[in-house]
Formats: sequence, C-alpha cells, structure tokens
Amino acid sequence: MSVDAIKALNPQSPQARAIFNLGIVTAIVMTVIFAVVVGIVVYALLRFPRWREGERDPEQGRGNKTIEIVWTAIPLAIVAVLFVLAARTMGISDPRPPPKPDIVVIGHQWWWEARYTNSGIVVANEIHIPVGKPLALRLDAADVLHEFWVPELARKITAVPGHPNHIWIQADKPGTYLGFCSEFCGTQHAWMHFLLVAEPQAEFQKWEQAQRAVLIRSLRRGAGIVVQNVSESSATLIAGFS
Repeated sequence: MSVDAIKALNPQSPQARAIFNLGIVTAIVMTVIFAVVVGIVVYALLRFPRWREGERDPEQGRGNKTIEIVWTAIPLAIVAVLFVLAARTMGISDPRPPPKPDIVVIGHQWWWEARYTNSGIVVANEIHIPVGKPLALRLDAADVLHEFWVPELARKITAVPGHPNHIWIQADKPGTYLGFCSEFCGTQHAWMHFLLVAEPQAEFQKWEQAQRAVLIRSLRRGAGIVVQNVSESSATLIAGFS
C-alpha cells in the first residue's frame, strides 16, 4: 500500500477539522491583536519621537474610566469567545466514549497492536476502518508511554501503561493514512509507525471476513498466532484473545 506524506494541515475527519478550524480562528485573533499592538507602538513612536531634540513630552493623564473599561472588556470578550469555541471543539473531537470500545490499540516497543472487540481479530501496524463511521478506540501501552497520532484524522493522545485513554477516529474519504508514535519511547522509536486504511463498508467487511477466516483456520490447527505479511512495512497479526 502507498501513503502520501504527512499532512497535518489537511484534516479528513470531523474531529480533525474541528481542531483545525479552531486553530485558524485562534491564529486570526492573535494576528489581529499583534497588528493592533504593533500599530499603537509605531504610532506612539512616530507621534512622539523622543529622539528628536526639543520635542515635547506627551500629555500625561491621570486615568480614563472609558479607556480602562474598553481595554478590559475587549480582552474579556475575546477570551470568552475562544472559550466557547474551544468547548465546542472539545465536544466534537473528544465526546464521551462508549462502555465498550470498537478497537483496543496497544503500544509496544516498537509496534502497534489493534484488537477488534466485535470480531476478535488482532492486527499489527495496519488498522482498517470503514469510511464515514466514527469508531471508539481505547489506548493502552504494554511498556512505556507512547503517543498515538494520525495527523489527518485525530488529535494526539498518550497511551499510558495501566491507565487507558480513549479517542474517536473517523475518515471522511477512502485512503491510507500514516500514523505514528510522536513521543520518544526508546531506541527504535523512529520505526514505530502504522497505516490506517479507510475503505468503504463493503470492502471493510470483506477484509474483516478474510482476517476472521484465517483466525478460525489457525485456531483449528491449534496455532496461537498467525502472521501474514501484507506489505513491506507492516504485517497483520491474527489471534484469538479474551
């Protein structure tokens, strides 16, 4: 499978798009504030050039209630608006998880394990999801802290040993998205990446049935684990789990 370069500024899910839009709004607000402050400073320098000999000092004031109210109300309004937008973004990108996750993702040194709770299959370094369907992921780690991140689909979230975290994942269109661990976790950290394959529901079901069939055959043979190479950079691991 091929995958494009990382496109952190190219959101392809409602969750990632909400975070991206909040970032754009915040950047615009900060740019406007910066421009206003710089403009006032430049005006003051040009209007009252102290470096010119003989120029008078600006008139000194002892307080202006109107100005004080304005420069207090404006920042307060800005903070309130950003708070509301941030709360809305949190509701979209990080809603409450269901009692049972769709996929349990476990970080290892140095690979990713994903367990599908409904079908019982387990995959390594290649996660398949149906397009347009939000899936609840439970994040865990087997050894050290790992950081699960698919830049185009979701925010970063830390996988902590013994303390599961939760995240929702969704893709708006079919494609193969690159995910990786974004927190240094050991000597082979650079290799700890995975592919997230979003495909139409029919294709996802075929993939799931194929993995399930191999699982059943391996269990009938008494094999504990069967590994299938699906690409040069990843493998699919199929096994039963409780």
